[in-house]
Amino acid sequence: MLRIPNLRLALDGRAQDLKKPAARALGLRESQIRDLRVGKKSVDARDKGDVHFVVSADVALNGDEDLVLARIKPGAAVRTPEYPPLKPERRRRPEHPPVVVGLGPGGLFAALYLAR
Repeated sequence: MLRIPNLRLALDGRAQDLKKPAARALGLRESQIRDLRVGKKSVDARDKGDVHFVVSADVALNGDEDLVLARIKPGAAVRTPEYPPLKPERRRRPEHPPVVVGLGPGGLFAALYLAR
């Protein structure tokens, strides 16, 4: 899987609208892209008349990704590892249930992980 940074997307755009710019950045045809997912999405509102998203797209190709990486200019895309889904192992209920202290991002994620 390759990550292509700094793709421009309209505010009302969909992830599939990124297929053409992603193919152009890699020097490929759209049909050579097997799967495209949005990796990171942020709003660029520096120019109030042109507010849009700046997206990093994760792209899976039909062909050899190493050949594409060797052919394009450095920094246009990078290889990203594919992480397995996070699934906690099932255990019996402990004698003393865990307590999550804090409502920040870490505490919320810990509570979600323990609840699952």
